Amino acid sequence: METENQKLDETIVRLETFQAEKRARDAEGKSTKATERSIESSGNKITRHEEKIRELRDQIKEAESQRQDLMKEQQAAYEEFHKAIERLKSKGVPQDFLRPGKADISISEKAIYWIPRLLVPVTIKNDSVEEGSEKQLLINLNLYNGNSDISCDGCGTEISTENYYQSLLEAEISPPTFICLECLKTFCSEHITFCDLCSKRACLDHADECGVCHRTLCGNCLVHDVNTNEIYCPEHTPKLCGGCGKSFAPDLLSMCKKCESLVCDACGRVKVKIKNEEVVARCVNCS
Repeated sequence: METENQKLDETIVRLETFQAEKRARDAEGKSTKATERSIESSGNKITRHEEKIRELRDQIKEAESQRQDLMKEQQAAYEEFHKAIERLKSKGVPQDFLRPGKADISISEKAIYWIPRLLVPVTIKNDSVEEGSEKQLLINLNLYNGNSDISCDGCGTEISTENYYQSLLEAEISPPTFICLECLKTFCSEHITFCDLCSKRACLDHADECGVCHRTLCGNCLVHDVNTNEIYCPEHTPKLCGGCGKSFAPDLLSMCKKCESLVCDACGRVKVKIKNEEVVARCVNCS
């Protein structure tokens, strides 16, 4: 894509040179047939380069569309998983779940027994950041039933002290099965979200929405504009005009074909139409 853009820019510059040469030879009364052939040849090359660029853009657009579809399918799978848990929770305790009362229990013999427990140190690491980060957890593990004291850092409810499947049925409790990659804390499904760009997990304190497209973004994908204090995704982050230095939305800037600066409409000095598409041939930086 960059190679084709570079070839197009070089061809446009050659075309402008031939056109200037033709005007000069016309003024001098000299023959311009060779120059006209060069102008025609350059125009044909520009057309071929533009067609190639459009093909590449269509391929990139198709690949991006496929990526978005895969992310939507993944998100739909996550949502269906959460809905399945919510359905289990809403059903409550099954009718055939045995809950004996005092009248159903008789003690024939008393005995003291020890429940083996084990303190397990667990290290949660995030190697995706440059410096890396980690968090230490000390889990008090019951070796008899496998329960421990892990809790959701969002709602603060301990769920592993009871039977795991019983805790799934409690309406006020969700298992902390997710870890925020920013703070490395454990969260339940109600206090975790997924980035729409990279699909990484983030808690509600470390995720935000783009102010334009409202997609959910993690801390690595969001861009904070210090001038407006707004949050944007990389696609909608305002950019500075290379001519006047003012901030504009990306779709309001055009690349100068000569110096490759992103400029606003006012800073594009020389504009030409190629196949009904207006492009900036020269801007205030190179005119």
